[in-house]
Parts: sequence; structure tokens; C-alpha cells
Amino acid sequence: MSDEPIFNRGELGPYLIERKLGQGAMGGVYLGKHKVLEVHHAIKMIHSRLLADKTAVERFLREARNTAKMKHMNIVQVVGADLVDGVYYLAMEFVEGKTLEQMMRNPGLTVHDAVRYVHMVANALQYAHSRGIIHRDIKPQNIMVNEEDVAKLMDFGLVRDIEPAEPGTEAEQLTMAGFIMGTPQYMPVEQWNGENVDHRSDIYALGVTLYVALTGKVPFPGKSPRDIFRRVLTSEAIDVRTHNSEIDDELAAIVHKAIQPEKDDRYQSAGEFAVALESWWDQHPYQGTSLFKAPVMDETRSRAGLETSGPVSTRAVLTHHSSMNDSAPTASGGGKGPVFAIVGLAAILALVAGGWFLFGNKGGGGNTAPGNTPVVAPPVFEIEIAADEATEANPLAVSSSTFSVPGKGNATLDGKPYEFGSACELSPGMNELEVAPAAGGAGRKLFVLLDTEAPVLDLPVLGELQNNMLPTRENRYTLRGNVSDKGCGLEKLKLELSVNKDNFTLQPDKDGNFEQPFKVENSDLEITLTAEDRAGNRSEPVNFWIIPDRVTLGFTEDWEPEGLWVTTREFDVAGKLTKSRGVVLKVDGTNTPVADDGSFRATVTREPGAHEIKVEAEDWLGGRQSTSRKVFVDLEGPTLTLEAPETIRLKKLPGSVKVKIGIDDPNGATLTVNGDDVKVGDDMSVEIPLNGFGDVKVAAQVKDPAGRGDRREVTIHVLKLEYELIGKNKQGYREFNRLVDDMVMVEVPGGEFTRGDPHGDLQDADPQKIKLSAFLIAKYEVSNKQYATFLTAKKVSAADVAARGWLTKDEEGRYAGLVPDGTTWMPAPGIARLPVVNVTWRGAHAYCDWADPNSGELPTEAQWEYAARGTDGRDYPWGNANPTNALANFFPNREAIVDVQKYADGASPFGVYNLAGNVEEWCLDWYTEGSYRLPDQKGTDPAVRELPSGFDKRVVRGGSFLSPIAKTPKANIMDTDPGNLQAYARARRLPDTGAVDRGFRPAAGVPAE
Repeated sequence: MSDEPIFNRGELGPYLIERKLGQGAMGGVYLGKHKVLEVHHAIKMIHSRLLADKTAVERFLREARNTAKMKHMNIVQVVGADLVDGVYYLAMEFVEGKTLEQMMRNPGLTVHDAVRYVHMVANALQYAHSRGIIHRDIKPQNIMVNEEDVAKLMDFGLVRDIEPAEPGTEAEQLTMAGFIMGTPQYMPVEQWNGENVDHRSDIYALGVTLYVALTGKVPFPGKSPRDIFRRVLTSEAIDVRTHNSEIDDELAAIVHKAIQPEKDDRYQSAGEFAVALESWWDQHPYQGTSLFKAPVMDETRSRAGLETSGPVSTRAVLTHHSSMNDSAPTASGGGKGPVFAIVGLAAILALVAGGWFLFGNKGGGGNTAPGNTPVVAPPVFEIEIAADEATEANPLAVSSSTFSVPGKGNATLDGKPYEFGSACELSPGMNELEVAPAAGGAGRKLFVLLDTEAPVLDLPVLGELQNNMLPTRENRYTLRGNVSDKGCGLEKLKLELSVNKDNFTLQPDKDGNFEQPFKVENSDLEITLTAEDRAGNRSEPVNFWIIPDRVTLGFTEDWEPEGLWVTTREFDVAGKLTKSRGVVLKVDGTNTPVADDGSFRATVTREPGAHEIKVEAEDWLGGRQSTSRKVFVDLEGPTLTLEAPETIRLKKLPGSVKVKIGIDDPNGATLTVNGDDVKVGDDMSVEIPLNGFGDVKVAAQVKDPAGRGDRREVTIHVLKLEYELIGKNKQGYREFNRLVDDMVMVEVPGGEFTRGDPHGDLQDADPQKIKLSAFLIAKYEVSNKQYATFLTAKKVSAADVAARGWLTKDEEGRYAGLVPDGTTWMPAPGIARLPVVNVTWRGAHAYCDWADPNSGELPTEAQWEYAARGTDGRDYPWGNANPTNALANFFPNREAIVDVQKYADGASPFGVYNLAGNVEEWCLDWYTEGSYRLPDQKGTDPAVRELPSGFDKRVVRGGSFLSPIAKTPKANIMDTDPGNLQAYARARRLPDTGAVDRGFRPAAGVPAE
């Protein structure tokens, strides 16, 4: 029964078979999952063709029994075995990992790696040997390294018990079933002999394994088992240090002691071997680590008895003088040590050449030499080489200088006695061997061509390879080359081509030229070409890859940084190419690796400012692409400034205000003002629309491409423009035009002055020093036109005016100087610039409040007197001289009021007109007798705003056109008496009365700048 049907069936006993792991000589190995435990095991089955072979079955079962006895962390554990449906299987621990041989190839081993893995196996062997089990096939392929980096010894298929089998027993037959069991490169002399194999044979194989792990080479190289055995017997192992300069003298001594040809010269136990490795490791620790220590043995652990300097040598068997002189071998295998006679060597070499490995043939007599029974010559003389071979026309080509003639009978070779199968030496080139019967008679001349050189392959493509790869855009490729062989020539030469494991045999022409076309589709092609001549010399394989590459080199748009704006001196430039294989990339002049998907990333350093980073790519087909990335390095975010007036006054709406914006670093910045985008430039003034009076907020925000930014906010107070600066008057004081009523307002600066009668004539105006803040006072008295504008703006009718008590009517029942038309008022024709009269205190105050709702009012007594007299204490606005017709309108020079803008010569020190005569003017204060005795009439900005007890009249000042000249002002003026013209004189009037000679002028606070 084949194991394939079971694999196809998908199960074996308690296991579900998932896939095949490998195939060996005795059967297949599969990955199985236990149905109940749900764990994976490696299932090894004996091949159906071996089921009838009792020896093979017993070897299979012995592996199971012996391995099952062992439980060690460095040995692959057997977990079960059974016979199911006629199939023997062995269930083992499933080790996921690589063999030591695979580890040597990829990723490769350091010296410490090799020592560490071999040390683990040495511990495993010490454990096995202590239980009487010898492995007999130690080699890198039988050592697994799992995913936890632990080495495990496996494949105990050639194990045997240390105790020798009893003659004639089944165990002895099993041991003798094949002539030579093991792997040639790892077999010591005794294993080649097939006798006296013990635990030290495993130590030899482990030493070779360490040698190979350290160097990738074997100590006794050879092209065939026969070559290997000959070298083991006749030459020294190549010094391990010649292959790897990193191996020191001490480690070399450890290796070569393990592979000594004589068992007594090797380490006597695997534990001793492990101790030697531990000692070396202690002297050469790796990053502070140490090896797991083997049990301490009787021998010293310090240096394990090793030499540490000088060349390392091993003794070859045939150089042992006592072997040659004192103990000549006999037919029964007598003599000392593992020494063979040349005939014994030739016999074993013949077996090796015949392929007697592992199981051998079943008819042989085992590994021991024949007994002492004399050999009876056959009755015939026979050379077992075909008649048409080894002729002059068709010489027999061989690659080894050691040659044996197969045949039967007694013979001579070149006239000397010769035993068929024994070795003879050939010379390079053609050899003619005369082989004849020993008893005489016709013989045969054999032509044997010794050719030790392999064929030579010459492929022009090798000069075009890049990292062992040949890129191409084409869909087809033709492999062309030449093969030559100086020894055997081209006859019967085998030229084998492998394309992705598909094999082809090529036929070169008579000159050795050959070519082979094949398709190149979308997958990589692995090309392997070897040549073998008829002597068996095989060339080193020529191996390379053909890579289809039909992608045009270019850059994608996947760039970093996307905005080409970075905030650190050191930053990454990242991008992506359309391809990765065969591309050489330089970023900023530095070679940069490219990932499989074409992406790349490089770190560059730049100082703040604008930079250009060059990116260049070239592929293996000669395609070139380059680009530049403009990058701006900005270590700090932008800072914003706003310049805007805190207050703005408008004559009318709508209006606008200009806000100036500053950015310390405008490169790449974006700006928004009140949510609207603003272009960043040299002039970043923004007009902010103003659609109403009040507070207007202006919010500006700037951001750079990195998202850093600044935000500023200002509040602008939007006010109605009430006062417009005209300039300075003749007296040097600022004047403003109040827009609502077109009144010129004079700024009177603050200061201290002494008010009252300086002459002591008036009892209600004693001198008093006070202090005033700056204020505005009307340059002129309020005219009819201005008062008509007020009444119209207030949308009042004549009846409303009467009801509010703003004006009193004249004798004719009219409002003098004013003409109402519903709620529209006009000045009477021809008298628009005359002062309005018949105004009550309430009507005057209402006008002041309308003209300036914020600070408008009637002037206080103190303000009025200060505006009229100044600080020098004069009697009249123009000075101390008596009034004249050029200075004022007074009685009896005039019989009526005059234009408010007349009498410029009579202006006060501050440039205020008609503060004496024309019309008397309402003041803010309530009148009090007995001079300025109330608290409100003292200090800074005195004013009697609240009605004092016992008083009911308001103050008027300045006199009128009805006031006579009086050098001494009249005291105790009655309510109906005209007022005095002196600027310090006071008069009192009922607030709800009006008169033809009474008007007013407004005052207000000084407007803000």
C-alpha cells in the first residue's frame, strides 16, 4: 500500500493529514492534526514497498522505540507510533523552523551562532549516549532550529544500541543490512569500516557539523563517496581557519580534536565536547551572554586540554607508521587500529562507487572484511567492462585518479599481479592499462581517460547581470553561450537548463555553441545551467534571474511633506516611485533605499528658509527621472498685528474704516478677516464696512501651511461725528464745527481763575477761586435757523412746543423769528442769523441735549464767566474798557437784537462773541443769593444743578441790548430789570419764562481725539 492513498484519504488513525512535508528513502513525512487533542505532529510513514522488508520495518520501529525513550529539550520528541491499515507510522513533535543547513544559507551563521547550536546538540547527544543510544547520522540536515532559536536533533533512523548485537540475532542482521550506513562527509573511519562504531563516532560527526557550520566547507572534500573516503584515509583535514579568518586558534583546536581519525584522540564524551565549547565561550562572550552549561565532568573545564596556538593537524590513517610496519592487515581484518591494507581500501572504495549507502544490497556479508577462508579463483578470466567501452576509439572517461578494474579471476595489470577491484593510480590524460590472466593468455588493453576538470561554460549574459539579475522589457529571451571541455571534449556532454525548475536538455553544436529561446511573461525566471562531461565532472551551476520589467520609471504624486512646509531643521522627504526593483535613488545626493512598493523616505537637514531638494532615480534599464521638491523650513509660526483706531466718528452711514494688518512671516500664510479670505501681500490694509454706530469687532487669523497661526481681535467704537475740527481761532484756541446744528464751538482749556466781583460792589458775587476742566462753548448765540432745525428734527408742532414749554409767544401771539408748518419749522425771512428769543430755560436745555446727547448742556455760571473773562480778571470780554458801539449791542445804542456773528472786536479772550449785550443768556445753575456759599459752588467745576431750598430761579448772564452802560453794576437786580453788562454780574429769571432779549448758547465736553 502506498502512503499517497492515505494522504488522499486525508486521515490516518487519530490524525487528519493536512499536507506533505517531505519524502525520504524509507517513506513520506506529513503534517497531521490530532483529532482529539487538536495539536499538530509530524507523521512519518514507512513506504509500502518496504513493508515486506523485515529489516527496514525493524529499523523503522527501532527509531520509534529508541527516540521515544528520550525526553530532552534538544531532541525532537516521539509522541506515538502505530500500525493502521497495514501502514506503520511514527508521530513526532512538529518543529516549525529551519534545518541548520538552511540556517547556514539564510540568514547565515556567525561564529557564535554555530557554537551555540552545536553546543545544544552536544548536550542532546550526552543525554542519548547516557541511555545507550548512538545516532550515527549527525549532520546539519538532521538538526532543526525552531522559532524560539532552539536547536533540536532529529531523525534517529540509523540509531543503534551501544551494546553490540549478539551474532546471528535480528539486531546483528539489521546492523549489517547495508554495507555503509551514514552520510559520507560526516562519517569517521570506523563507520566507513562498518565496525567498532560507538558514541565517539557521533562526536566526530558533530565535529564535522561544527566545521561546516563555521565555514560552509567540509574538512575532507570530494566529488564522490570514494573520493571522500580516500581523503579521510590518506590526508589531513583542511585547517578550519583557512576557510574563515574569524576562527581563533582555540576554537580551531576544539574542532580538529573532535574530528581526529582515531577515536581515542577525540573527545571521549559529548559532555566533554560541550565543556570545551563552554570554556571557549567564556573566553569569547557574546554581548554578555553565556552558554547553558553541561554537567560538570571529572576533567578540568578550564581549557579542556586544548592547544591554543600553532597550526592544527590531524593524523591520517595511512601515515600511522605502526599501522604499516607492525600490523599488516589480514583477510580476517586483523591488525592494530583502523588501518586497512590497500586491497581493503580498494574494496571499500569499490562499494562506495557502486552506491552502497544507507541500506546497501541484501546479499552482501555486512561491513566486516571476509574471513580467513582462502579465495578460490574462478575458472574463468573476465573483465566486467563492455567490449565497446574503454577502447581507443571509445576510451572510458573517469574523474578520479584512483581506479579499479572490475572483473573475475586472477589477473595481472601491466605485467604485475592484480586483484580485480583493487585500486590503481591513473595519470592525467589517456591511460593504457594491460590486463591479462595471471595464468597467461590473451588479455585486454583498456583505454582510460583521466579528466579531473569540469566543463567550462561561457555565457555573455553574465557580463550584463546586475546583482545576478538580468532585467528586460522583451517578451522573449534567447539564452546563448558556449561550452568547452579540454579533457573529454563535447562527446556525450550533458548540458542541462532549468527555467523555474522546468528542465531542458540543450544540444550544443560541434563548436560548443548553443542557444535556447523561451518566453518572458510577467513572473521572474530563475535560470540554472550546468554541464557534465562523460567523466562525471560537473561544472559549477550558472544561476541567475531574468526579471521582466515593463514599468516606466517615474514619480507618483504621493509626496511628503504635502504642503512642502516643515517646522524642523531635520525632516523627511518621502515619495513613491512607479517601480522599485533595479532602481538607484538619490535624495539630496544621498543613496536612498526603495521599498518593494516603490515608496522611499530620506531625512535631510536644512536651516530656516526656502530650499530645493533634488530627487534623482535611475533604473537598471537606463531609465532616468529627476525632480525637485521645494521646501520651506519655518521653525516658528506667524505672528499677527492689527492696527485699527479705537474710536471712529462718522458723519453719516454707511461708512468704512481701514485696518492695517502685519504678519512677521507671510511666506505661505493664509489670512482671514472676519471670516473672509484676504490676499497676503505687501499691503494688507483691509476696509471694514461700518453700517451702524456702536462697537464693531474685527477678528483676524493667520495660519501657515503647518497649521500654526495667530489670532488677534480689536474692537472699534463707531460714533457719530458730532464735532469736526476747524482749526485755531485768532486768539489761538481750537474751534470745532458741530455738525448737527452747524454751530462753531470754541475749546476753553481747563485752569484756575477767580470769579466774582473784584470791586466788591455786588453782594451775590464775592470773589472766589475755583478750578474748571476744559469744555466747549458756542462761539455764537443760537440763531433762529439753528433753533428751527432743532424743532424740525424733534418733529414737534407749535402746539407741542407750547405744551413742552420750550418757547413763549410775543404780544402778537407768535413765536418770534420762527415760522412753523406742521412739524417743519423755518426761520422768519431775513432774520435767520438773529439770536432766537423767548426761549425758556427748558427750551434751551432741550436744544443742548439734542445737539450733543453725550455731553451737551447749558454752560454753568462758572464756565460762562470763565469763557467771558479768561484768567486775568477783566470786567468785560474785551477788557476793562467801557462798552462802545464797536464792541457790543447795548442800550441805548440799539433798539433790537443783531446778527449773532457781529462784534468780533468784542470777543472774549477765547474768541467767543457777544458775551456782553445783544441777548442775555441762560446758564445751567439755579440762582442763590448771598454769593457762592453752597458746597456745589466751590471746588472744581462748581454748579448748582439741584434746586436749593428757598430758590426757584435760574441764572442768566451777559446783559442784553436793553442793558445800559453802568460803570458800577446795579446790585439786587429784579426779575424784570435788564442785566448788567459786566462779565462777573449775575441776574435771575424764572425758568419757564421767555423774553425778547433773552437767548442762550450751548456748552459741551471736549470731543475725544
